[in-house]
Amino acid sequence: MRVALSSLVRFLRQQIVYIAISAIAGAVFWAIGQEINPLTILVYSIAIGNSVVPITQRLHGYYSEKPFPYNWLYFLPILLVLLIPVYVLSSVVVWMLAPPTPQTLGHLLRTGWKFPVLITFVSSTLIFLYQTTKEKLERRNIELQRSVEIGTAQLELQEQELQRAREIQQSLLPKEIPQLLGFEVAGIWRPARAVSGDYYDVFKLGGHKLGICVADVVGKGVSAALLMANVQAAVHAFASESESAAWLCGKVNTLLYEKSPPESSSRSSMEFLTAMRGPFNTATPEIPGRFSYLAV
Repeated sequence: MRVALSSLVRFLRQQIVYIAISAIAGAVFWAIGQEINPLTILVYSIAIGNSVVPITQRLHGYYSEKPFPYNWLYFLPILLVLLIPVYVLSSVVVWMLAPPTPQTLGHLLRTGWKFPVLITFVSSTLIFLYQTTKEKLERRNIELQRSVEIGTAQLELQEQELQRAREIQQSLLPKEIPQLLGFEVAGIWRPARAVSGDYYDVFKLGGHKLGICVADVVGKGVSAALLMANVQAAVHAFASESESAAWLCGKVNTLLYEKSPPESSSRSSMEFLTAMRGPFNTATPEIPGRFSYLAV
């Protein structure tokens, strides 16, 4: 039922187009001083439209994929082949229903060719342009839709990768913070984006001493997170109870500088690392729970 209704609506829309073409053609003929019969023009337009349009639509696939001007080179010969039979058929219909003047069919065919030929070319060309433009827009719409789908898939994949990177970076932080008697040490990590250059660490340096490190890379995102991963690895590699905070910071700074490429942004003035590291000692005789740190 829906298919039949849709076909009927499409058919009625086509008839409206044919009627509009007849009105335009009649106005043109009237403007140049030609005598016209409105009913004859209307019947001609409807008969020609319903004859030539279905045929050209069926043959549209033969030239629709051809680039300009080759599509026109295929279309125009087809139109010329259809011209005579469509003209004869439409003239018979007009002679039966609305002849411009009382006359024989042969006389109408010999003398009344101007308007039918004009309507045939105009209606066929308009339908050709409409179908060609519609198909171009549909293809462009499909291409844009595919681009959107590809972009969406890439964004989803990137989001998944960033989420995985966040999980990996979070795993570099201490899962359990070691404690000392009489003190409670806690930490929290909340990056501005999925990953960041924020880093903290707490590790034992002895029975009464904790190593505490807090650092931040200027900037946000993956580049800052990669540099901070290097910082975490270097701190764990060099930290020891016997070495001072100044010595550890110097080693980490030298390592990061040597490992970065000469043109790396980490060497530029626009990106740098700030860090604070020091021992928290509960066994200091003078001040129990003293935290001596070095900020760089």
